[in-house]
Order: sequence, then C-alpha cells, then structure tokens
Amino acid sequence: MPPETLEFRELWRLESENEAGDLVFGVISGVAEDEDGTLFLCDSQLKTVHIVSADGEYLGHVGREGEGPGELRYPTRVFLRPDGTLGVLDLFAHRVVFLDREGNFLGDWAPQEPGAFQVAPNFVVGIGDGYVVAQDVYWARPGTIETRSMVGLF
Repeated sequence: MPPETLEFRELWRLESENEAGDLVFGVISGVAEDEDGTLFLCDSQLKTVHIVSADGEYLGHVGREGEGPGELRYPTRVFLRPDGTLGVLDLFAHRVVFLDREGNFLGDWAPQEPGAFQVAPNFVVGIGDGYVVAQDVYWARPGTIETRSMVGLF
C-alpha cells in the first residue's frame, strides 16, 4: 500500500495568553477526551489540568501545585476512569492523583514493589477497570543500585 498524505484542517485554536494577557497554558504533556469531546490537557509547567469543551471553549482547570492531597508537583499524563474521574500521573511524586471534574481530591495511588526503595511510574493508561503502568523500579544492592523497567496491568 503506498504512503498516504494526510491533510489536517484546524477547527479551533486556544493560545497561551488570553485577551487579558493571562497565561492560560504552559507545557501540555498529555491529553484525554471524554465521550462528549471535552478535552483534559495536562500542563506540566502550571501543575494543573485544563478543561476545554469540544468546540474550543476554555472551561477552567483543576489541580494546583503542591505536595498535599490533590496537589501536583510535576503532572505529565492525564486519563479518564470509566466513572469520569480524572487520573493525573505526578511524575516527581511517583503517584497517580485522582480528582473529580471540580478538582476535589478523591485519592491517590502509588505502585509498590517488594524490597524496592523507589517505584517511579512513567506512564499510566486506563484500560477498562484497570491500568497499564510503565514504571522504573529501583533496588539497593551491595555496591550498586539495580534498576528495571516494567510494564504491568493493575
């Protein structure tokens, strides 16, 4: 089959500054879409998840910078659970933070590995009722640190 040339047609655009000069976007590192076409944009720089309607209207954001419950240090990915809850991978905190669409903290999850001193999830995708997680696991061994990359279904 010969290569196909694709043509993209812009439907709408939001820029990093709005009319008031406010910064709206920093560094977008992940995107999720719900059944209505609403987009959830993970912003690693501003430590938040922006919410944009299917027709490009900025609806607001959830999450904020920090290390407490529901706060984010370096969010890199966002996904939706089957119930519509947002899952946000916080790379530096080595956990997934769960928020509702109003930004309320619903809980978090940090993968564990027996004997490891650190488990660092790098990528999380919601699949049905579970999650596919790619992670690096670190063990202290005499004279060295052993590292393994793993992918698992949780």
